[in-house]
Amino acid sequence: MSENDMSKWKVDVENKPKAFTLLEWGVAVGEPYHVLLRIGYAVSKWEWDTYKDTDRSPHQLQTAMSPTAAKELGALLILYAEEVENQVPTKGEQN
Repeated sequence: MSENDMSKWKVDVENKPKAFTLLEWGVAVGEPYHVLLRIGYAVSKWEWDTYKDTDRSPHQLQTAMSPTAAKELGALLILYAEEVENQVPTKGEQN
């Protein structure tokens, strides 16, 4: 599987990936032998503002995965996060 296969992404009219605002996340162990991932998110500014007042995500996704898949996901997140960090100018470089 290629993580860059854009045919698997929801995209906007400009073919850019659509994304919602991540509010919170958590992990747990599920039976039998699964890693559970919980992601709370907002789809609008109003939902984001409501979350700040209530500390409850308006939307939540929970998924179970194998330990191998969890490690692969973790490795990809680290790889992409480091790449983005390398592209962000430091405060002294910003205009």
